[in-house]
Amino acid sequence: MNEELDIYKNALIEIENVSKEIENELNYQYDIQNVMDVPSTLDKLDYCYVFLFGMMGAILSTNKKLKKYLAEIHDVSNDQKGEYDRFQILMGKLLHHSGDLMDKRQTRSDSTKHFLHRLYWGHDILSISEDNPFYLMIKQKGILGGIFQTLRHLIADTMSKEGLPMPGSSWLDYDKENGRVSNYLMNIIKDIPKGEEIKYTDIYSSLFTIKALDVAGGTLASLLAESYIKNRKIEDKLRKAQIVFMVYAINFFTEAAIGASRQKGIPYINIPVGSMMITSFTKFCYLNFEKESQLSKCTKELLAKSDKLIEKYESQLKELNTFDSKDEMLENINQTDSNMNALIDYLGENKNEKGI
Repeated sequence: MNEELDIYKNALIEIENVSKEIENELNYQYDIQNVMDVPSTLDKLDYCYVFLFGMMGAILSTNKKLKKYLAEIHDVSNDQKGEYDRFQILMGKLLHHSGDLMDKRQTRSDSTKHFLHRLYWGHDILSISEDNPFYLMIKQKGILGGIFQTLRHLIADTMSKEGLPMPGSSWLDYDKENGRVSNYLMNIIKDIPKGEEIKYTDIYSSLFTIKALDVAGGTLASLLAESYIKNRKIEDKLRKAQIVFMVYAINFFTEAAIGASRQKGIPYINIPVGSMMITSFTKFCYLNFEKESQLSKCTKELLAKSDKLIEKYESQLKELNTFDSKDEMLENINQTDSNMNALIDYLGENKNEKGI
């Protein structure tokens, strides 16, 4: 009988050990879930403000009165006569660039036209030829004076109606059959259907130039987004990247839609905002991939741990008694009952012997 009692005691101890082991395994799983800050989705408030900020940037970039006001500042900086307010005169003096060598068309193309003179000469900062604006102005005013005057001139040109050519536009030059130089951007412009009231300069300005208002609209949208993130105390990097990307995307596509509605299908392309949209999307993809990699790693660890648990307890199950028929199972149950009764009798005898 003592042997049977020892068997039951050992069984209880084994059950207790198994329970503790299962608890430890489950705690491992919970720790992984707590460490991984999985949720990075936007809430309703995020979506509302994202659309608001993006549209505010687009509205600023497409404001006609402000565009005209900035164009007049450029006129002042280029010594053009007119009626201007004090701020325009002050800014015009700060950005004065009349007589700069980069405005004097020379040899890059003998087909340069006045209405697109910036495309064909002296305004592409990535130009590797003699018409690079920094090279020209350093040649005219020396190193420090030339660099300063180049920046001054380029900033002023972003305020003009035409805008500043996008960097690298000079790389699209090619020689025509008659030996004159043209640019592939002009071919694109000529192939775009347009109404009689829309000029080639308007199409070029809308699609392929950088303007101060574009920068201002994108900057406004970005500052609003950063302020929102700070005020709501959003710490999740992936969520912040989502917000910034969506603000730039809404800004970009809203501005394009406004341009298309005004110019019979020809959109406004905001190059600075488009560049930031691509950059923020790349960051978002990187952070998203990083989070997915972390989740994948933790999932593999959990699966490996689960496989070990399953393997362990399946091996223990194999050691349990199995029955080929119900009669054999009933016989085993009866035997168990008999053992239990014997155990009870044994415990009762011990109590009587001890006088309990």
